[in-house]
Amino acid sequence: MPYTPSIVSEVQRVSPRCFICNHKFGRKEYRPVHSGSGYHLRLREAENPVRYVYEAMDPPTIYGYMKGKFLETDEFIFGFRYFADAVCVCNGCHQDIHTLALDLCRENLPGFTGNTPLPRLLVEATFNYHYYRLPILA
Repeated sequence: MPYTPSIVSEVQRVSPRCFICNHKFGRKEYRPVHSGSGYHLRLREAENPVRYVYEAMDPPTIYGYMKGKFLETDEFIFGFRYFADAVCVCNGCHQDIHTLALDLCRENLPGFTGNTPLPRLLVEATFNYHYYRLPILA
């Protein structure tokens, strides 16, 4: 299941700008929602011990076994910052994030040839995009 309509609405409501390039969305401009991990995480409450965890709602087919699994918030670099791993990005930045994630996969995983990035590296590309894409000043 992709994000619930309430998650999509809330993320779009609180996102006046693109998470990556800071493009200000027009009043009625569509605000695409991107899953920072690809799992479409949402925050849930767990017991034993009582804590918050992320539930994987709609992983890519290759990671389908993760659907419905609970992941500790500290497994992600963004930690317990968001009620979901959703951010609004413009279409160009959405493509750039996926390109960067695939580049990171090829650099870090010998023999990687797929087109679905590893969730850990998609998170890295999404939340540290500027670290990888800023020009090096000489």
